[in-house]
Amino acid sequence: MYTLAWMKNKEWKENLPLDELREDAVEWYWVDFDDPTKTEESLLETHFDFHHLAVERCLGNVERPNAQFYGDYLFSILHHLNLETFKAEEMDCFLGEKLIVSFHKEKWKWIEKVKLKAKGCKKAEQLSPIDVFHMILDELVDGYFPIMHQLEDDITDLDENTSDFSISETKNRVFVIRKQLTRMHKTLSPMRDLVYHIMNSTRLLQMEHHHIQFNDVYDHLTKLVDLLVTNRELTADIRDSCISSKDDQTNSLMKKLTMVAIIFNPLSFLTGLFGMNFVHMPVLKGQNNFYLSLIFMVVIAIGMYIWFRRKGWFDD
Repeated sequence: MYTLAWMKNKEWKENLPLDELREDAVEWYWVDFDDPTKTEESLLETHFDFHHLAVERCLGNVERPNAQFYGDYLFSILHHLNLETFKAEEMDCFLGEKLIVSFHKEKWKWIEKVKLKAKGCKKAEQLSPIDVFHMILDELVDGYFPIMHQLEDDITDLDENTSDFSISETKNRVFVIRKQLTRMHKTLSPMRDLVYHIMNSTRLLQMEHHHIQFNDVYDHLTKLVDLLVTNRELTADIRDSCISSKDDQTNSLMKKLTMVAIIFNPLSFLTGLFGMNFVHMPVLKGQNNFYLSLIFMVVIAIGMYIWFRRKGWFDD
């Protein structure tokens, strides 16, 4: 557990015990639970007196990004995306007039950047819990861009086939990327709606002074959603191209097999004709008829092959 408090004497205090975060000494404070213990989890209800429904959602499984008021504070569910697995990891925030409590079950490096940014702010006396909440949202959303850029690079490689993938490998890779894009969509779209809801809330104090900052986060999320839609369309085009190429290959192969069968049809007819077991067949008595029939069949096969080639039927 980490605590950061802005004291009434206009200085920062870190890692104060919760019982020292009193209103007579503290202007406002931030408590960050990272990888909390069971004892720390219980503080949400026992010490902070947060609504039990909000606490249940906070301690439960990963939920869809959402924001809801419980009494005089805002409870929001945010999503951090894992760069390797593209899976959503939940972060919960309780935002009040004099406090902000963040809760997450994983340790993240980017949250340390927020702490340094808050402590290093040149106008620290003007900071408030809503400013810290904006810093968290801004850093969280900025973390989506490397993931999107990585996916865009993968899609470009597939589109240009710089890795010389086969059609089957390209199609399989496209389905993997589309699955990752779907996971991102389940986070980005609700996160955009969440920020829009917060921006237009009339219950958050000082929101009119922070509308521009939150609008910037909203614009970033809108851009990400647009990029996601564009990339999904690109993967759909690549997938359709792979399927079309595969169908063309199949059709070409079937055409060639059909032509081979056509070439062998007259040869099969001749061998079947001379293989009939009649006693009186005049053509069977010639001494060189067997060799002549072979030559005749070769001529037929070569003639048909040349005719098909001139017609362009062997071209892909």
